[in-house]
Amino acid sequence: MRYLLPLLLCCSSLLHAQLPARALDSLLEAHRAALSGRGGGATLLLARDGQMLYSHSVGSFTADKPVPIASASKWYAGVLLMTLVHDGTLSLDDKVSKYLPSFNRPDKKDITLRQCFALTAGFAGGSEELDEFMKYRREGFAAMVDRIAEEPLAAAPGAQLNYGGIGMQVVGRMCEVASGKGWHQLFEERVIRPLGLRHTYYGGYRIGAAPRVAGGVTSSASDYLKLLRMLAAGGRIGDTVLLSPVEVRELLADQTGGAAIGYSPFTKYKTLFGTDRDPRYGIGNWIIREPSFTINTSPGAFGFTPWIDLGRGYYGVLAVQSAGPRVMPVFRKILAEIDGGLGRREK
Repeated sequence: MRYLLPLLLCCSSLLHAQLPARALDSLLEAHRAALSGRGGGATLLLARDGQMLYSHSVGSFTADKPVPIASASKWYAGVLLMTLVHDGTLSLDDKVSKYLPSFNRPDKKDITLRQCFALTAGFAGGSEELDEFMKYRREGFAAMVDRIAEEPLAAAPGAQLNYGGIGMQVVGRMCEVASGKGWHQLFEERVIRPLGLRHTYYGGYRIGAAPRVAGGVTSSASDYLKLLRMLAAGGRIGDTVLLSPVEVRELLADQTGGAAIGYSPFTKYKTLFGTDRDPRYGIGNWIIREPSFTINTSPGAFGFTPWIDLGRGYYGVLAVQSAGPRVMPVFRKILAEIDGGLGRREK
């Protein structure tokens, strides 16, 4: 025990030298009610270079607690897609109509995979539109996507960013056709196994229903941190290369091509984030540029929020089961504490 105590004190000192741990502890406790929602608590994990910088849970939460993560699923889906780009099965500039004949229509024949995942394909935004199509999930993935092909577009492809999951649903089916494997199998083989995820799965897997690509994942803080660690390491998991550094940069880069903002949930948060610039979108994640830092993030409707700050080299997960509008102000305060306490790091 006499040797253990100095070791713990050393680790604690190192932690507090890098992050305002006590301030973060207090912040989580002070906002426990907003964070807890239906989940009964919250977990915050922060790491850098594969090493945990901070870990704290309040209420009944732990880092391993599986919760529905809603739109945080988009980053998982983006990584799956990029593994197919990595091995040459797909290209971001492939046209949807190349794989899905039902899209060979005048208004949709030139829509690309990149536009679908960058939210600029012209599909309507919001969750209600996709909800309508998810009613047909038991008809099968192919039939559902063919129904999407019949719907009129809300904007010309490439003209507007409309945040929603319809385009990603289309890409999910493209991945199936191009690979010859179902989405659930692809997710198992290309994300769960390589990353060693233990608490992560798509809803509908056990009943064989079509997945909700952009919002159907259940996961935990500890599992999601592994995804972020891989991205922060340039696509590597130990000695395994899941993606190349170039592909990781592509995934995290703005893919919207300067499209006008049609619908974005972040419009109401611009004042909160202290910027007059609209966040842009990469492959399954937002790019938020604040005056003093830039992050990539993919928050869900229930408040589950993962992010990477490449400028400082750290990444984190705020795991909750609450509501986005209640959690986002707390997340902004977390970023402010980190911004004040963590030194700038070379990219």
